[in-house]
Amino acid sequence: MRVSCVRPHGRDIAFAIFILAGCPEANPSALPPKNWRRLVYVDESATVSLEERHAWPHEILALAGDCRDSLWNRTASNEIVVLPLHAYTQSATPIARQTLSGSELERTKCYRSRAQFSRQLDSMALLQFQLPVRKWSDILGSIDEATRYLNRDTLSVRDLYYFSDMLHDAPPGVRLVGASAPRGPAAAVALAERLVSEHQWAPGQLSGVSVHVRLPGTISGATSAGVSNDPATIEAFWRRLFELLGARVVSWSRF
Repeated sequence: MRVSCVRPHGRDIAFAIFILAGCPEANPSALPPKNWRRLVYVDESATVSLEERHAWPHEILALAGDCRDSLWNRTASNEIVVLPLHAYTQSATPIARQTLSGSELERTKCYRSRAQFSRQLDSMALLQFQLPVRKWSDILGSIDEATRYLNRDTLSVRDLYYFSDMLHDAPPGVRLVGASAPRGPAAAVALAERLVSEHQWAPGQLSGVSVHVRLPGTISGATSAGVSNDPATIEAFWRRLFELLGARVVSWSRF
């Protein structure tokens, strides 16, 4: 039996409270979270093929939420910021941003903001064809910025997304590719533990943050000869590192 979601009135209200339990307006648990912050990193290194990088904006746009959902939460504060992963990740500036709060969640303003965010992502996609090939990828450089941004509002639902192969490579420092990379999951876990201590990252500094990793389907043939780590080793490294920082890796999947 399908129940129509109509507004109760008059003497029908007591009965309607029961009937409307399955309708979005009467069931807060069915609504999107009121406040959320999402930080998205996209890999610009040569180990990710241009075709895959060009396909990412479509999936990122879906992370910006749906204006129809946002309208249920007029007091919400939602923001998504997209940053690049490259040799200078720590000083990277946002590629795209969408912020909605309070009255901005009105239908017209919401759709206008979403359209602007979509245009920014389109520009990012086109820019991929014009950027020089970036040899290095400082993924560890994203940790401090993620901590600063996501901890501005610890009451929000906070998510950290990586559209990347997660092959950190920033010589002369740590490398997860080539001859100096850890061999096997056990070595990767030990390396993660050492790095947390060396960087003086505080245990739990990303507490409450959910991490989502979207791996490319393939590694670019231009650099695949230099990639020697198996997927299990890379995954073990990052899972342990985020665990030590208090975050939880909720998804690790291929695009």
